[in-house]
Amino acid sequence: MDYSEARAAFFAPRSDAGPATGWQSPARRLRDALEPLAAVSFWAEPAYDAYAALGLDFLTGYVWSRSSVLGLADPSVVAATFGVFEPAAVAGLLTAARASCSLEQIRSAREQGAVRALREVLPDAGGLTATTALLRDAATRADVMGRPLFAGALGRPDPQDPHAALWHTATVLRECRGDSHLAACVAAGLTGLEANLLTELWVGYAPQTYAGSRAWSAEAMAAAQAALRSRGLLDTDQLSPAGRALRERVEQTTDVAMAPVLSALGGHLDAVVHQCAQWSAALIDRGWFPPDPYKRAAGARGAAQEGVGPPRRAGSPTCTGRPWWRTPPGHDGRSRPASAISSTSSRRWTATASRTPAAPATTPSRRWPRSPSSSMTPAGPAR
Repeated sequence: MDYSEARAAFFAPRSDAGPATGWQSPARRLRDALEPLAAVSFWAEPAYDAYAALGLDFLTGYVWSRSSVLGLADPSVVAATFGVFEPAAVAGLLTAARASCSLEQIRSAREQGAVRALREVLPDAGGLTATTALLRDAATRADVMGRPLFAGALGRPDPQDPHAALWHTATVLRECRGDSHLAACVAAGLTGLEANLLTELWVGYAPQTYAGSRAWSAEAMAAAQAALRSRGLLDTDQLSPAGRALRERVEQTTDVAMAPVLSALGGHLDAVVHQCAQWSAALIDRGWFPPDPYKRAAGARGAAQEGVGPPRRAGSPTCTGRPWWRTPPGHDGRSRPASAISSTSSRRWTATASRTPAAPATTPSRRWPRSPSSSMTPAGPAR
């Protein structure tokens, strides 16, 4: 998937969506304000360009860059920390990406792409250093136990550049909440796929669209839905009252895990949230974070919109063509022999990992017209 395909799939505004869940706890407001600032290293064009120069596409760049805080951990370990993606898909993408560039190269590209994007959007951001310092101090109050991505990000050197420091700190806090959320899902007795299926309904997606965007097979999703029904968490294919209550307990448990961070921010919380939300709105205005509030509520890789861009799989409610995860790194995404597509995720991604990655691009291609900022609608905190 190249950047034009990613934009087509994930950047269309959703005109009929209000706040995705109504969940507006202090911890959640902080999370929503920071999400675009952290995820600029996935979604912004300068970040994509930095990865493309190393021979990576949107998906391999995402998996290798985010997991780089874990060093050269085994792909199965990385898949476990990502939690809600189909594990073989993560392993295949990571194996292919590591064949294309080194750990040092991806770490450098990740920071450089984020910094270039933030400097363009926030060239004279007042309060940058002071706000980052408050967030950084708050991040250090959380314990690293059971939080691998948080521990890896926190252990990286603090950047000296103000924009780099803002991005890095937002990333540290994003991974802190993300690790805490996975722990809450485990404590609730949910698998990664089951957590996806509950979240998509809680946010407002159609059944299987959000989970399907994370490479789970139709068979796996159907089996997980059956398991949720057997626990009384689904009523046909919608959340039951018990399912909604459990999903909200997961969110509440995640919020409780962030209490040390909120305590450290104290009376500064509202001002920090307001400032970061303004900066995030500027990124959305620029077109470097998806404007769809469902997308913001769901996380860094939610579902594509219905009928827009690469769909997820045959039989899904939004299927109109080629699923994104069947595009191997280095492939132009325009054609692929049917014989190369396996019937299982594991075989699909084993095949992907064995492909030769593309040579680094000297001038990364852009296949879309730049969208004027006026065409993007800033979205506030989604839940």
